[in-house]
Amino acid sequence: MYKRIEQLCREAGVNVTTMCREAGVPRSALSDYKAGRIKSLAADKLAKIAGYFNVSVDHLLGKEKTPAPRRTASL
Repeated sequence: MYKRIEQLCREAGVNVTTMCREAGVPRSALSDYKAGRIKSLAADKLAKIAGYFNVSVDHLLGKEKTPAPRRTASL
């Protein structure tokens, strides 16, 4: 999953630190995940990252090969 996030950052022209700051996700959470100190990211953090890139959480988790846009509820 970390490689997929890095790839999305490259495609968006931002580094991981900038993405974390702008998405409201602690950089330490991704560092801990990359280093294996934690096994997964919390759902709220995944949702923020997915929202930042306008992709689904399933895409971040590798369950979708192409980044399907997130669906938003219409009022």
